[in-house]
Amino acid sequence: MLYCNVLITIMSIIAGYAASSHILLALMLAVFGFLFSMLTVYGVRTSSVGIAGLIVMILSLQTPMHGWDIWEHGISIFIGGTWYLLFSLLLYKIRPYKIIQQVLGDFIMDVGEYLKTRGLFYDTNPEYDKTYQLLLQEQINVQAEQTLLSDILFKFVSINGKKMMQPFLLC
Repeated sequence: MLYCNVLITIMSIIAGYAASSHILLALMLAVFGFLFSMLTVYGVRTSSVGIAGLIVMILSLQTPMHGWDIWEHGISIFIGGTWYLLFSLLLYKIRPYKIIQQVLGDFIMDVGEYLKTRGLFYDTNPEYDKTYQLLLQEQINVQAEQTLLSDILFKFVSINGKKMMQPFLLC
């Protein structure tokens, strides 16, 4: 999260300076658009960093800034990001299992939607092609949620050891 905060601050400052020239702006949009889009290759969390960078880039281009305004905008983004970082760390200390519970709930909801879609095969006159397309989409959703859940669970185990996982173990 700290890296994301630094990245979007730098992106805000670069976008502020590049806004003065149309050539620099076009080059910046092409290069950073490609680089931030490529972050999706590394997973859901890194794609969120890329999306945050693109959003800050677009928001920094909304109003023209010059001189100290560019740095003031970058500093305010950094302060806001740092505030959010500290706030989320505080919430993590208060309720460390909340993220696991939310992701597990989303996973169970997606599995339920998958089973509901699969139940369409048992209608009196099922539309097989449409149902297979829906089933494929639901399977993709379930796979994405399962990957996210396993990443989060393995992260918790590697950071805090088995003691952190005991509320989820039955034995």
